Amino acid sequence: MKTHRIKAGIIGAGISGLLCACELERLRPRSVILEKEPEVGGHVRSFIEKGYTYDVGLHLFLGGYSYIIPFLKKAAVRMRYIGEGAVFYHNKKFFRLERKISSILKFGLLDFADRVKILTNSNRILKSDIDYFMKYDEDNFASWCETNLSKKALELFYAPLIKSITFLPPEQVSSGLWLHAEKLRVKERESLAVYYPEKGVETAGLSVISKALKWYCERMGSEVWTNSTVKRVVIEDERVKGIEYIREGVEEFLEMPFVVFTGPIINLFNLVSEKHFPSDFRERIKEVKYTSALAIQIGLDKSLTDHRSVILTPNKLITAVAQILPPYGIIAPPGKSLLAGTCIEPSLQNKTDEEIVDILIEDLKDLFPEIEKHLLWTKVLKIKNAIEAQYPGIMSLKLDTNRTPIEGLYIAGNYANNDNWHSSIEGAARSGRNCAKLIEHDAKVLLVR
Repeated sequence: MKTHRIKAGIIGAGISGLLCACELERLRPRSVILEKEPEVGGHVRSFIEKGYTYDVGLHLFLGGYSYIIPFLKKAAVRMRYIGEGAVFYHNKKFFRLERKISSILKFGLLDFADRVKILTNSNRILKSDIDYFMKYDEDNFASWCETNLSKKALELFYAPLIKSITFLPPEQVSSGLWLHAEKLRVKERESLAVYYPEKGVETAGLSVISKALKWYCERMGSEVWTNSTVKRVVIEDERVKGIEYIREGVEEFLEMPFVVFTGPIINLFNLVSEKHFPSDFRERIKEVKYTSALAIQIGLDKSLTDHRSVILTPNKLITAVAQILPPYGIIAPPGKSLLAGTCIEPSLQNKTDEEIVDILIEDLKDLFPEIEKHLLWTKVLKIKNAIEAQYPGIMSLKLDTNRTPIEGLYIAGNYANNDNWHSSIEGAARSGRNCAKLIEHDAKVLLVR
């Protein structure tokens, strides 16, 4: 077994791992990211099949992503503005929500009294501190909404929003967490501005972002190794010694003082024995659960809607659907369009792709009556660990630090220190940044010893 010496090893080339490596530019010698897949990016990536480029899921970048959007500019990614707000579809009518909080007063899907209540609540939570949100963490948002707003506000407004963001119904989402997410949305004026990367880096789609971040990592002195499977993190005397991994069929060892784990946290104990962690830390990790989701992508020979933002659909299987046109991305051949949607119905997970397509196309007929006439192809993706579940009590269980009880072992991702509680691309990126700052601090301490 060959042994190599580096400063830091990052397990996983998703957004948090790539951003962690990017921010470790002052760390010498180099850091290395080990990714088991052939491509980088995690859930923010694309793959090519039969001449088409597919995104792994439906991801849009919001203007409220105040850390990652400016960072992408540093990495030479051009983000194109494609619209603002969200469009709600109900009873064969479209209702637009603009980016300003006051636009709720013009939101015709709800009665005026409900609109005033939502605006009043938004202004109240904008002034609230973390203790206010923690007070409601054990409650589910459906109960909170029916008590403080109305059943109609929940069904037609908050339910589609929550399902499209958390991949859970409001009955399974922490009230405190969602109210805190609402504060962040209201606080950021650009939060409902929607962006998507322009075509330009080898291929289109979300791979534009992940490949640009990979390039930026390498420019800063790090390396990214794909097709590299980590077997275990070696711990001696409660201190990191290195990583055993397999690359191109060869088992090797990386000796290093720092290791960052970025995968689903439920997989941490596959690489590090539980005996190294105190019982309260072990139990907290085991409480973190993940949601599943279906992503469907539909190639069409014409555009089916003039709306340039996400369409939310109360009371339908498809929770959110967006039309993507050249030059905004991906998948669709020139002159054609793409519909990309998400579905969180658990009963569909066990059906075949053909059955899922039939069911979801039928679900979309009300929204797009001519959809069957213009079908070119369809693609279904089943995502087992889509995002961290944001169930009641999660705020009190959330890992609020990147540091673990093992010296030199860190964690990054939606569940770790990211300056907020809700899962998002922005949260993962912030976690990677904060993890890098912690490693740089600890590296200075290590040099003093």
